[in-house]
Formats: sequence, C-alpha cells, structure tokens
Amino acid sequence: MTWILVSDIFGRTKALERFAADLPGSVEIVDPYNSELMNFDCEVEAYSYFTSKVGLDKYVEKLSERIGASFGHVSLVGFSIGASAIWRLSDHQV
Repeated sequence: MTWILVSDIFGRTKALERFAADLPGSVEIVDPYNSELMNFDCEVEAYSYFTSKVGLDKYVEKLSERIGASFGHVSLVGFSIGASAIWRLSDHQV
C-alpha cells in the first residue's frame, strides 16, 4: 500500500515524520514547503506564511500533480489544510 500524508500549514515536522515511519508500506509526505522544515513559532506565523506564499489553490495543484504521478492504489491522509486540499480534489479525476 502507498500512503500520501498531506500536511497542515506547519508543513513537514518531526512529529509527522515519526507518524509516517509507523505506517506500513510506502509513505510519502506532501507539504506546502517542498520538504523544508519551517519551524514556525506559532499558528499565526504559519498561517500568515502559508496564505501569503502558497495558498490553497497552489497546494491543491501540487497534490494533484503528485497523485497523478502515482501508480496503483494510493491512500491519502490529510491534516487540516491538507484535508481541505484532498477534499477539493475529491470530485476530480487525477
């Protein structure tokens, strides 16, 4: 099984990486910041950065491209804005 974890506005974090390591099969993390550990101090800072530098539409596009490059069955797990990105794609063929 292939898992794609779709992060929240905090992006790739050590906690998300630990969660990914505990899942069986192949696991990939999709985040808005190209796997860069951002280390935001608070939610306000993370939200401001996400909305000004990325935005939901770009995040949805990034996720759509990643899913489109997949072969076979993929299970998606989204957190907060990541779940919103998955939901936005739920009525599209990717």
